[in-house]
Amino acid sequence: MKVRHSTVQITRVQGRAGARRFLAYALAAILIAVFLCGEVAAQQNLFNVPSAEITVEDHYFLQQQLNFTSSTVSNTTFDYGLGHNAEIGANIFLDSTDLYSPKTGTAPNLLLNGQKCFEFSEHYKLGLGTESGMETPIGQGRGHFSDFTYLTNAFNFDRKGKYYFGGYYANQAFGGGNTPVGVTLGFDYPVVSRHFNVVGDFISGNGSISVGVVGVTFYVWHDWQLSLGSQIPAPNSHNEHGVVVEFTNLNFIERHPAAAQYSSTPSRP
Repeated sequence: MKVRHSTVQITRVQGRAGARRFLAYALAAILIAVFLCGEVAAQQNLFNVPSAEITVEDHYFLQQQLNFTSSTVSNTTFDYGLGHNAEIGANIFLDSTDLYSPKTGTAPNLLLNGQKCFEFSEHYKLGLGTESGMETPIGQGRGHFSDFTYLTNAFNFDRKGKYYFGGYYANQAFGGGNTPVGVTLGFDYPVVSRHFNVVGDFISGNGSISVGVVGVTFYVWHDWQLSLGSQIPAPNSHNEHGVVVEFTNLNFIERHPAAAQYSSTPSRP
């Protein structure tokens, strides 16, 4: 989420036409991001919790996440590395209900994101970031301002894994619920080096972003990394169980091994 943080409150999709429109818009967002990014960097989120990783200076980052419950939510993230441990970019959130019914669907969100990281040692760094923007004028979108601001403490113990603890603020338009502030947790543990890791994260609260995800991340083909997770609702959140699929291109790391430290996966030997 980047958060991501990752879903808006969703309702059941009805009919094939809406699903086709959703897939077309999601594919268009991915293709545009790939065209704009060219050479991309490493995975920077777990599933929904930011990992405090920063895009390398003058390079780009691309990640595509799909959340499957009774509807499908797409989150496309792309960022540009500014240098000095800072980055800026954008997120495109699409819910399949957005494109099914203009009368009942919520509006897609286009958010700008930014993050600054402070490295205190090789084992600890602090990330501060935000995702902010407006609803697009589609469906019942009324131009509400959405904001998710977060702080992430990242602890790197190399082969013993990476662990994350932080907090967030999410306004009503972004997270729903009546708990605008909460806690974020995460871990990334290497099982087989350069093959797959066990990954999990959790966002507290009772809004639509309040879920936990546990899954695996592994290399599937050339420079591509695939993450698969099971979504579990946070207590009292009234969210749904679901499946999370996330694609990340690792082309930059493969061509530039020295940049492996920027990956959310443990450093390679």
